Amino acid sequence: MKIENILTQLETAQLVRRFSEEEATYIFMNALTQDAAYAAILKKTRRDIHLQVAQTLELRYAERLDEFAALLAQHYAAAEHDAKTLEYAARAGDWAARVYANAEAVAHFTRAIEIARASADNMRIRYLYSRRGRELELASQFPAALANYAEMEELARTRGDRTLVLSALVAQCQIRCTANSEFNPSLGEPLAEKALLLARETTDRAAESKILWILVNLYRFTNRWVHACEAGEASLAIARELNLVEQTAFTLNDLSHAYGFSGNFNRARELIQEATLRWREQGNLPMLADSLATTSLYDTFNGEWDEALALSDEASRISQDIGNLWGQTYSLSMVGAVYWARGESTRAIDVMEETLRLSAQSGYSLPQLITRADLGIALASLGAFERGLEHARGALEFADAHYAGVRPYAQSTLVQIFLWMKDLAQAAATFDLFPSNADHISPLFSFYGLLANVRLTFAQGEYAATLDASVRLLRQLEESSLRASIPESLFYKGLAEHALGRPEQARASLLRARDGAVALQARWLLWQIFGALGEIELAIGETSRAQSFFAESRKLVVDIAERAPAELRASFLNLPSVRKLEVRHVAK
Repeated sequence: MKIENILTQLETAQLVRRFSEEEATYIFMNALTQDAAYAAILKKTRRDIHLQVAQTLELRYAERLDEFAALLAQHYAAAEHDAKTLEYAARAGDWAARVYANAEAVAHFTRAIEIARASADNMRIRYLYSRRGRELELASQFPAALANYAEMEELARTRGDRTLVLSALVAQCQIRCTANSEFNPSLGEPLAEKALLLARETTDRAAESKILWILVNLYRFTNRWVHACEAGEASLAIARELNLVEQTAFTLNDLSHAYGFSGNFNRARELIQEATLRWREQGNLPMLADSLATTSLYDTFNGEWDEALALSDEASRISQDIGNLWGQTYSLSMVGAVYWARGESTRAIDVMEETLRLSAQSGYSLPQLITRADLGIALASLGAFERGLEHARGALEFADAHYAGVRPYAQSTLVQIFLWMKDLAQAAATFDLFPSNADHISPLFSFYGLLANVRLTFAQGEYAATLDASVRLLRQLEESSLRASIPESLFYKGLAEHALGRPEQARASLLRARDGAVALQARWLLWQIFGALGEIELAIGETSRAQSFFAESRKLVVDIAERAPAELRASFLNLPSVRKLEVRHVAK
């Protein structure tokens, strides 16, 4: 029986009604009627109806088949037409992936894989498993992605297809060697070595380029900066030679991290800027957000905070629009510290807590070190010392377990908090744990050890040592373009010079620190700089100028207190350094 006759009978019986004349579509009067009518049709007849529906859709929407692929796959599956089901399930997966509907894409690729496994088309099997795995990764379902690639490898070995085996190995080592919940270098490196050997044996240079790119991340996360840069340059050379457009962009993206962690910011920025342009051209929104967030990170260290915040906002919006939790986490992971430095502690704490919440969901784990340390500083700076210590210690434990090369970031945080608590013994003991072998520390983060030394020696009254360390720190920061920390280094240099009886040099250093802090809008540091300038003027008898500086400092303190969480304002205003300023300000 033709489908038109069936529809006419159903309409006459008032079981269905015409929904659209233009599209010739019908709807049942209610769901129970639909189920009953469907169950009453013989199985063979049902298959025939679904086949007719699918063929009609193909004819009617010949120019829009991708859009209707999911519906076509559903009808062809019900018609038990495997070849067509496979075709349209794959197309439906691709369509869903293009609009970042990750869960739907995974479901469609799974349906296609179930059919494809019975075929001898290994190229299609490779494509489907790779696409399903990528969608799982974008949804931060890394254990499921690993299981997908392991299943792919098992099937490949059963079939004796070395190309398929290689693809499965590469995909698995990519997850094991990057910052996600399944990061495991001890498992990832053997996988990468095995895959690289197989790629070279089979002369698969595209796979070789991809594996070398994966090794960039493995090496940089295991503190082998030179190896990371070498692997990345080799990957990039192959990708450019073979005109591998996407692989070139991926390598550019992560090679920039290797150079950034190595302290070569000029090369890092050059690479990430090209990567960003390429992602825009390719319309790859997840990776565009990633490269924007990376540039935001570099701008944060480089003192270009307005740009860093703008790029973070763009990366965050893109990631939210496409439902990419990993990108949302990464885009926020550094800017909380900028808000804190600018005296916006409520906003800073909110951003940091949101970053940590997203980190737990997305599997992007570095915020458990960086952002948690930043949150410790933000809380302790307002007088919430115990809460700050809890986060700083958690950051250090995470560094020891996962990312030893970034350990100084968390360690310097602990030193700072102990110093604010006037616990010099604990601060010194923590500082003594800094590794003596700099080869195991990222140059990007190694300066935090020197910064901690500057803070500690000043607190201990070792002013000559503070001056010497601050000069060395300034040189390192200027050479590495880490300009965001220069004002604080100048601040301590000025404090040391003042303590050593060199008021003119101290004033010059502090005025330079003031200018740098003003450019950054770094209110947290600026109120302390104004206070220190006031102390110098007071010491040499310039009472009027001293009071002017104290007034500027107090104005900033009031502003910071107003922007602090309500429950922490009193503890901030009760800090000894803040109370001393109040005494200085009212003294005439």
